[in-house]
Amino acid sequence: MNPPDPTRDRSAWFADEVQPHGPQLKSYLKGSFPSVRDVDDVVQESFLRVWQARAVRPVASAKSFLFSVARNL
Repeated sequence: MNPPDPTRDRSAWFADEVQPHGPQLKSYLKGSFPSVRDVDDVVQESFLRVWQARAVRPVASAKSFLFSVARNL
């Protein structure tokens, strides 16, 4: 039996817990930060930072963490 693949587990977590919030995050950013020119870039950078953080430690609430990261960007 092969050991579990942590990358696959992280990928499934990301697809299930993070990506579904993308459209809501985009709407939030457009409404809260109208001066941001490219909201899509902020969303993608937020996704990347959440992915990287999850590689180091567990993330208790993916949505909360995602929105916090985006606000700080």
